[in-house]
Amino acid sequence: MNSERVSQWVGDVRRLLFVLAALAGLYGECSPTFAQNWTPTSAAGGAWQAVASSADGIRFLAAINGGPICTSTDSGATWATTRAGNRNWTTVACSADGSKLVGAVAFGGSVYTSTNAGATWAVTSATNQYWAGVASSANGSRLVAAAYYGPIYTSADGGATWTTTNAPNADWVAVASSADGDNLLAATYGGLIYNSTNSGTTWTLSDAPSQSWAALASSTDGSKAVAAAHDDMIYTSTNFGTSWVPSGAPIADWYSVASSADGTKLVAVISSGGIYASTNSGTDWALTSAPTANWASVASSADGRTLVATVYGGGIYVSGARPKLSLSIAGANATLAWPTNSTGYALQQQTNLAAINWTAVTNAPIVSNSQCCVKVPLSGVRHFYRLRSQ
Repeated sequence: MNSERVSQWVGDVRRLLFVLAALAGLYGECSPTFAQNWTPTSAAGGAWQAVASSADGIRFLAAINGGPICTSTDSGATWATTRAGNRNWTTVACSADGSKLVGAVAFGGSVYTSTNAGATWAVTSATNQYWAGVASSANGSRLVAAAYYGPIYTSADGGATWTTTNAPNADWVAVASSADGDNLLAATYGGLIYNSTNSGTTWTLSDAPSQSWAALASSTDGSKAVAAAHDDMIYTSTNFGTSWVPSGAPIADWYSVASSADGTKLVAVISSGGIYASTNSGTDWALTSAPTANWASVASSADGRTLVATVYGGGIYVSGARPKLSLSIAGANATLAWPTNSTGYALQQQTNLAAINWTAVTNAPIVSNSQCCVKVPLSGVRHFYRLRSQ
């Protein structure tokens, strides 16, 4: 092969790589109906207690009560155990990019953080408490942590130092934070919800009805919020948690709730029940196709299209995970691969991006290392590939 031919071939490969990356944005547009299709991941069964998601829905963080903290970098297709250690984890949170993680322990435990996506962990200076809830700002620098039968603490330096806020000592069970960490929410099991608009410096009691609150979530700006109660209803707020109204969700033993960045897409799980979703900020809710299980926690990507939920005593499920199409080259062939848990997608090809109709790649995928792999020959003709939901 002469140098001109080599140069052309290398250029073609580089263009192909560029197109694969550029087409990633199309996958979300072709995702299945919001929260309707749930798929079990490769995560082993366990007492999964808490889960968090990066803004793009690619990185997940999940913790087992009495076990480890695990992470996924491919929307749940594969999971890896971090070095956080086996502890009584009760709550986790992460930064928007999924690189800064935080986990808290019950029964006189501490708060742990990681600044490298879980590769290493450090115990923070937070006092030992029965930690019930943690939340993080988008950049991971501002944290809020609430203790059951204790105070609420905040950190402005990623957990290096902590400040006790003026929130009363209470049976706190959940906290939520806006992306900038200015607007915070906190709920007690005994029926109270407080809000703060100054990063926890002061707290104000809201008009939320007395309920056995279980979970909180908010939009990125903090203006829209959702609160779920045990054996009762789900409530929403459109004024930073100052006032609350009942949503259209049925009465149930709600256990966890999550929100999209704009607060329009909500998802909530029932302990020993199903998963419900709303696309209009809680006005209407629909039961999804998720199996009946002992659901413990749920998290959402910023756009609300990718969801992850854990089962206490079971596994981890995902919905709407957008597969990442990767490329590797060996000899005269290229291998295109995507996660096996991304069901309902087909590989398509085209030689001209301006063309409307794409054709199916008929090569049968081979499953290897939790990836669907399709081998295609390299040639002098440029080809573009994408995954399309069927």
